[in-house]
Amino acid sequence: MVDITRLKEFLGRHKAALQKAGGKVTLTVFVLKSVATALKNCPHFKRQPLPANQQIIIKKYFHIGTAVDTGQGLVVPVIVEPRLMMPIVHCFDQGVA
Repeated sequence: MVDITRLKEFLGRHKAALQKAGGKVTLTVFVLKSVATALKNCPHFKRQPLPANQQIIIKKYFHIGTAVDTGQGLVVPVIVEPRLMMPIVHCFDQGVA
């Protein structure tokens, strides 16, 4: 279990300024950033077993997908390059993408 009290306080302190600037930040942004950091720093999470020859490949890349509820149903956008993650997530939160 993770205590997100300080994170919620941070969001509360900056909510008005973010809205004034036309932005919106949710907990989802921080979860996706945490996942991207973990995948970048822990290569064992990027393993792919090859059952035919009993080998394991450790990928040098990764993609992150998250379900987003829209008026037309769920959509799963895929973030291909984690270094571009924050602007993309910002677009989803804005309803642009």
